[in-house]
Amino acid sequence: MDRTDRHYSADITDPALLDRKRNEILLSLADKHDVKLIKKSRATYWTSDKRFRVASSISKRYPQSNGEPYWYGYQGSWRDFISQGEVGYFVLGGMDLDIAFAIPAEIMESKLDDLGTTVRPKAMWWHIVLREDDNGEYSMRCSRTGNHMDLEPFRFSLDRELSPR
Repeated sequence: MDRTDRHYSADITDPALLDRKRNEILLSLADKHDVKLIKKSRATYWTSDKRFRVASSISKRYPQSNGEPYWYGYQGSWRDFISQGEVGYFVLGGMDLDIAFAIPAEIMESKLDDLGTTVRPKAMWWHIVLREDDNGEYSMRCSRTGNHMDLEPFRFSLDRELSPR
């Protein structure tokens, strides 16, 4: 099946389940960096001093995607937000994964020209597609260059209990 023949479900993931998964991911990331994150918006978080910033996105698995099971959009406002901190991450999670990826803002910035985009009159975003190989390792598809980025250096486990900080 080529890309033009793909059919994806329009099923929307329950927002409460997305929030639970995002919470699990962000609590694990906060523990890893020994910080307390404060919610700024549904997808953006920062520390009280605003030095450590995160934009997070969650995807369901698209099983009929020929090895590219997770799809995201990276918004310009998130780019601006994470780049304004001393430490910034774009964090990607999957609803069925017990891992996530925290990509530093400067790494994301260096890959933007390699990514596909969508431009609308009032918005623009980059297409983030995760590739999964036969060994369960992930990379980010860079459609414009074919120089896909290995995500394993940015991988972390969701090994924390869901207890409040």
